[in-house]
This record gives sequence, structure tokens and C-alpha cells, in this order.
Amino acid sequence: MSAGITPVQKLTRGLLSLFTNFFLHGPYRIIHKSDELLGLQRYMKNGFVDLYHNVVTAMDYLVGKSS
Repeated sequence: MSAGITPVQKLTRGLLSLFTNFFLHGPYRIIHKSDELLGLQRYMKNGFVDLYHNVVTAMDYLVGKSS
């Protein structure tokens, strides 16, 4: 196995590359930022049909925000 890369990370990379072919990602904007949480909003367009998605992602920091 590659140093530091788990099977879950390999699967995640494979799924992301698959979705990259199906969805066109638009620019993102930060909608919330604190020491505990980062919130992003972005748009995606389906590459095959005229269908758009509004995506909101929230991420928390494992140990806290560094700088």
C-alpha cells in the first residue's frame, strides 16, 4: 500500500474523478467561517442535461483552526 494512503482515500479519489466527468463545478463562496466550522456554498451543473444544483458544505476542524 502507498505510504499514508488508505483504501477509503483511494475510493474517495476515484469517486471524485467519476463525478468530475458528470458535474461542472462553479465558483464557491464562504458563507460561514469560525474557529470551529467552515461553510461553503457553490453551484454544480449536470454535464449531460440542463440541471443545476445548489450545494452547501459544512466542515469542522479536527483540532481547531490553524491561523
